[in-house]
Amino acid sequence: MKTTKRINSRQKGKRIEREACKFLERIGFPGFQRTAQNCGKSGDAADVRPTDPDHPLAHIHFEVKGDESIDVGTTALYNACIQAKDDSMGRSWVVLWRRKGGTWRVTVRDPGVEKYIVPVTYGGVDVKDMLERWAK
Repeated sequence: MKTTKRINSRQKGKRIEREACKFLERIGFPGFQRTAQNCGKSGDAADVRPTDPDHPLAHIHFEVKGDESIDVGTTALYNACIQAKDDSMGRSWVVLWRRKGGTWRVTVRDPGVEKYIVPVTYGGVDVKDMLERWAK
């Protein structure tokens, strides 16, 4: 009989969010934390945020995803972008994501397109470069 390991999606989400905070620290943006345990129903629906409100990336809404179905051009990534936009309360937003064992990538709305969400994805060292531009 074949047994399958059941995935606890809540625990997986927490783990991915902690890994995202560590990734942001590794690329030069320390001081991020998961928000779920701190924000409750405060209206801040970001998955991770800086602990310091004066952090250069504090104005950006971060949506974090770690899923095998998410990839460039997929409905899962588009839906994550819609969720980030809807939860951002008008602020700038990014989707920080990776597939299992993959590298972190960040997807943003193409700033040249006002009416529609046109995702632009950065990977590898470009993630740091893109976030540094937004921090200014």
